[in-house]
Amino acid sequence: MIRQPFLYPNIKNITESCTIQYFFLLLCGIWQEMTGDRKQLLAVFEVRLQDLLILCDERDEQIKALTETIRQMKDEYRILNTKYTNLLTAAYLTAADKGEKKEVKRQLSDLVREVDKCLALLNE
Repeated sequence: MIRQPFLYPNIKNITESCTIQYFFLLLCGIWQEMTGDRKQLLAVFEVRLQDLLILCDERDEQIKALTETIRQMKDEYRILNTKYTNLLTAAYLTAADKGEKKEVKRQLSDLVREVDKCLALLNE
């Protein structure tokens, strides 16, 4: 039996060991690159998400402001409509005789119904 000296290890074992270590280091490098890419993607995603949340808050504020404007305009519309109806009533009643007054009342009733329909549509 030939014995190899202790100082001269088997070359085949060294080569396999080096190959495995190199392969392991290569995989670690690839993993770090992938992890770096994922970290970068995550950072970009976080920035975009923050931008989206800020935009959402801005839109909510705009919606609230526009809703308040619509409410004020509806109130103003109701007041102006009431004034207009009162003015029409006064003008018709002062210039009309009995037959015309009935016609004016009917027209006013029609106008009130039409205004009520418009308000119902606005409230939807």
